[in-house]
Amino acid sequence: MQPIVLNKLKLYPDRRRVEVEGVRVDGIGYPGWDFIYALARAPGTLVSRDMLFVSVYPDPETRPPMGSRAVDQIAHKVRKRLAQKAEGHNFIRAISNGGYVLVAPD
Repeated sequence: MQPIVLNKLKLYPDRRRVEVEGVRVDGIGYPGWDFIYALARAPGTLVSRDMLFVSVYPDPETRPPMGSRAVDQIAHKVRKRLAQKAEGHNFIRAISNGGYVLVAPD
């Protein structure tokens, strides 16, 4: 599977790997990967919390209750890890009462 390249951000779906400017981003875990991969499939587009919730937790038997802050907690962790590698750039924007948008820097 081909990597998803969004300027400084690169995702390798076959390895569940994220890089910023060629530097691997560690510590996001499987939920974090599923979160950023869902956003990367539609860069610049608002992805609702509900859609992200189902992307991160596809199995209804093991997912937390709908409406929990699980997606927001994952978003916080992923944003923090990405910012550590990208000179503080915020790749992921939260949209109040909406969801999240992946913004690739120039």
